[in-house]
Amino acid sequence: MNQETSVRRARRWAEHYIRNLLLLSEVPHAMREGVAQGRPAIIVGAGPSLDKNLSQIPTHSNAVVIGVNAGSLAVPCDVTFSVESNDIRQKLSPRGTQVFGLVAPPKLLQERKQTLRPVWNGELAWVAEELTGVERLPTSGSGSTTAVALAHLWGCNPIVLMGQDLAYPNGQVYASATGFGSDCISAAGIFTWNDSKRIPRPGNPLHEADQLETVPAWGGGEVKSGQAFKAIRFWLAAAAETFDDVTCINATEGGCLGAYDQGNIDKFKYMSLEEAMRSINAFYALEEPLYNRDYNAYITL
Repeated sequence: MNQETSVRRARRWAEHYIRNLLLLSEVPHAMREGVAQGRPAIIVGAGPSLDKNLSQIPTHSNAVVIGVNAGSLAVPCDVTFSVESNDIRQKLSPRGTQVFGLVAPPKLLQERKQTLRPVWNGELAWVAEELTGVERLPTSGSGSTTAVALAHLWGCNPIVLMGQDLAYPNGQVYASATGFGSDCISAAGIFTWNDSKRIPRPGNPLHEADQLETVPAWGGGEVKSGQAFKAIRFWLAAAAETFDDVTCINATEGGCLGAYDQGNIDKFKYMSLEEAMRSINAFYALEEPLYNRDYNAYITL
């Protein structure tokens, strides 16, 4: 987490955290080691390439599908996941178990309290650590990194990424399937946001620009990425190196090619989502389709 972000958001984080702490005595938390031991996890981001493989959305009932922020709107998910302190409820699906960080807006957590399972990460997580004895989730400037850490804590294997472009292919910021496909970035790195679909963020406006760089693309060629994504790429590569006996798959089918600055030596395997699901299904028997699940009862935490 960069220092500028910490300084800008510190007061809001603290206010939300203090008001949300009572929830730890009212609802179970999601920080439960081994709760999904040996089951595949699909971490769904909102990147533009998600539109390419929506037809290959996992229908495997043993996979835990975790939709991060707007990614939860694009696919049917078992878990809607967010560690944002901003009010982004318009980006969050009401389906499935609601796994939110303790810095989230208190009103949002109260609204979804029935299926809420809190988690903690970041600078203020020491408070929850002291109260519960459970260590924080590692993170690096993106909810997807925290979701990967949670899947690892749950014992999921393999961990599969989709919609995790970490880049701006053709100037797009989000997949159209999320409802935010009109957001874009120019060749000069200037964002254009569709504010009609967003809740106002006083004191913390959306970024106006990103410093672009040309990087190797998933599947060959090049793509424009931003400085905001660099730390996330390195974090994912470093985390995968520490996940002993866990297969990590990048099935985004677009965006940038991992931690390219390290010569792509990260532990992630790069394959299509269809190929990833074929390899997963070889080890599990298919059961009921994902679309027919009872979302609220699917994961017992």
